[in-house]
Amino acid sequence: SQRASALKAIGLVPFGDPDGGPMTDAEIVGQGIIDNVQLIHRGQHDSFICFAKHDGKDADGKPVMKQVFSVRASELSEWIPQIVEHLCRDAFFTVNGMYRGGHWPSQFVPSLPHGDRSSSLIRYLTCTWVDCDMAGTPEEQLMAAMNARNEARAKGIHVPEWSMIAHSGRGFWLFWLLRDEKSDPDAYFKSPKSKNDPCRPFRRGIGTPVRADIEGREIAAWNRCQDQLLRAFQSVKSDAGAKDAARVTRVPGSISTKWGDERRVAYRVNYECNGAVLCYTLAEMCALLLSLIHI
Repeated sequence: SQRASALKAIGLVPFGDPDGGPMTDAEIVGQGIIDNVQLIHRGQHDSFICFAKHDGKDADGKPVMKQVFSVRASELSEWIPQIVEHLCRDAFFTVNGMYRGGHWPSQFVPSLPHGDRSSSLIRYLTCTWVDCDMAGTPEEQLMAAMNARNEARAKGIHVPEWSMIAHSGRGFWLFWLLRDEKSDPDAYFKSPKSKNDPCRPFRRGIGTPVRADIEGREIAAWNRCQDQLLRAFQSVKSDAGAKDAARVTRVPGSISTKWGDERRVAYRVNYECNGAVLCYTLAEMCALLLSLIHI
């Protein structure tokens, strides 16, 4: 398969390979990055993904989040062998794309820039999302998400089908991928390594941080969508503290130890019958969630 070939090309063995034996944590995380992180960021050459991880605890015993390195989205698969060992446990990545990495080398991988993330650094809005702090099996979480969506629709909030769901331990995330207004809505990801993917995340001016946008209409519309998704999923404990544009989420395949046990983070993509990945423009999300066609 194309996925198996892509994994082998960077030294990773895919699930089910008869010659590979059981997969290591690093191989599982590497495959998760190829399948899911690349799908979210879609390989933009002018965008950086900031990775972070828990590194020790503070005086109150809470985990300390450290930004470890930034990787250009278009070079992500090339860097997997060097970065994956740092991302196996309690590791995170920025959902939206930054327009640069840090100004100094990473102490973990000196060939990469240090991790840096903030709302002022965002170049691409890759998706809208909601983080729900609800325990249960993946099947129970999926059913609860579907029930919450149906309840929201009954109240007049038309929540569209999500593109991905991530089971991040004792909770789950729902993602709605955003595409650029100029991209072809009928084209789709044929594989995680697709070179002709037109489903671009919502694009800002090159080198223009969010704070430099005079009118700020796009980020304001995106924030309204985030707020509406929080309201729609209140019954499954949507987290108001996880809606900001510079938010990180857990690396697929990594181990979460937040609750004192070890749970592997699992992502599932919502494919259409023709193999397409569900993807929306920001205007479409506004029209569905907010009854606003123009932003």
